[in-house]
Amino acid sequence: GIYLRRMERESSFEALVMLADMGATPTPTEVSETMEVRAHLEKLAVRLACERRDEDDLRRLEAVTARTEAALAEGANIANLDTEFHIALVDATHNSVLVRVLNAFYRFTARRREVLFADHEHGVASARDHKRLLEHLRSRDVERAEALILRHMNRARSYWSAKLGDPGARPGS
Repeated sequence: GIYLRRMERESSFEALVMLADMGATPTPTEVSETMEVRAHLEKLAVRLACERRDEDDLRRLEAVTARTEAALAEGANIANLDTEFHIALVDATHNSVLVRVLNAFYRFTARRREVLFADHEHGVASARDHKRLLEHLRSRDVERAEALILRHMNRARSYWSAKLGDPGARPGS
């Protein structure tokens, strides 16, 4: 048979994703560190999306946003729609490598997204950010889009830091 064991620094991110897909629970440090990296990849994604997006990309994002609002009105968990929005956003970069990299992050966080969005207020806040991001993409406002995505990611990071403890805290910080 095949045996998997957790390996720290020498393993790949794909190994972490595979373990998460199989039901392994990431450590608080892995959660914190992946969110730190993902935030800056998302920032790159919004920059490129502002520069490269086309009308089809905007229509796709609008459709996801509308379905998200409908789901929230019904009190549904929007975890899958949140992921769909972020995938559509990164698709708007027209950079297939960035799509692949961020897709791994979305797979890695799938279970945590379900927990986060079980709280309706987190869903409402996320949907509000997504609508604003869409406006910034439409107007190609890179600075506002980057600032918003970092705040968006920081809210989730703060939630998980509080829930799991703060493994990202560094001495003297």
